[in-house]
Amino acid sequence: MNIRSVLFGLGLLVAVLLGAYLYQTGDRFVTTDNAYLKFDKVTLSSEVTGRITSLNVVENQKVAEGDLLMTLDNSVYMVALQKAEARLNKAESYIRSLRANYHTKNAELTLMESNLDYAKKEYERQLNLSRKNLTSEALIDDRKHNLDIANEHRIIVEKELAQILANLNETDDAPIGEYSEVIEAQADLDLARINLDHTKIVAPFNGFVSHLPKLGQYINAGSPVLSLVSDTAAWVEANFKETDLVNLHNDQAVDITVDAYPDLHWKGTVESLNAATGAEYSVLPPQNATGNWIKVVQRVPVRIKLEPNQDDPALRAGMSAYIKIDTASGDYQPDRK
Repeated sequence: MNIRSVLFGLGLLVAVLLGAYLYQTGDRFVTTDNAYLKFDKVTLSSEVTGRITSLNVVENQKVAEGDLLMTLDNSVYMVALQKAEARLNKAESYIRSLRANYHTKNAELTLMESNLDYAKKEYERQLNLSRKNLTSEALIDDRKHNLDIANEHRIIVEKELAQILANLNETDDAPIGEYSEVIEAQADLDLARINLDHTKIVAPFNGFVSHLPKLGQYINAGSPVLSLVSDTAAWVEANFKETDLVNLHNDQAVDITVDAYPDLHWKGTVESLNAATGAEYSVLPPQNATGNWIKVVQRVPVRIKLEPNQDDPALRAGMSAYIKIDTASGDYQPDRK
């Protein structure tokens, strides 16, 4: 056996082993460069209308949750707060006045009932005397008139009591904060305080601010004010071809390379696969029912959790990335039935 035959045999063996390896692992890894870094991002809006009186941050400044970013002119809302406080005090005074009036009318009703009993007794006494011819008709008429007046006074006081009790929500001994007038006034005061608080715009989470307005700019309620991008919990949105999803599932290991740092690698994990392709979310989705339809392989967004490393370089939202997923990893076993 010469050396040429030995080398040929070794080469053939290597080729067979390499072919077998590629056959076993060829479908194991799926990759895409259609991937971008994502961070939680919100556009902060003003809850109230007003002119910006102070800016406490500069463009691209890092802020912490609760930091004051800017303030709006609060003079109108301070006046509204004072007016609401005065209305609440007036409502509470009104309830106290009704209670006092109710107790006064109760005492007056007791007096009216006493007068009515006396007038009734006087009338009955004169009637008994008239049967013995010991009194005059004029005196009997006078006692009857007094009885009618006392009865009418009692009826009037009872109606006044009923009206006062209705204004007191049918109870005169409830806590003052449970009466409708006070509840309404308290709600107006709470709303005034909320509006006043909304003249201060604070950061809802840690991150970087951008697209700041100008000092003195007039802001309408609901209009965008600035953007806040989180500096933690980065993730990757990778758009895989639909043909790559056969063995793709949650919890699979991911190797991530960011274009800005080609020599560095991050580990990741598949968190979820989107329920629809990217085309389904487009403003103008493709009209596949037309006669000039051309089949195009669709892409499905896959969310990948990025595991941070110590001393990571700065990662920015929107950076391009290269994704490699090991479809043989993870505990998921698909049902093939």
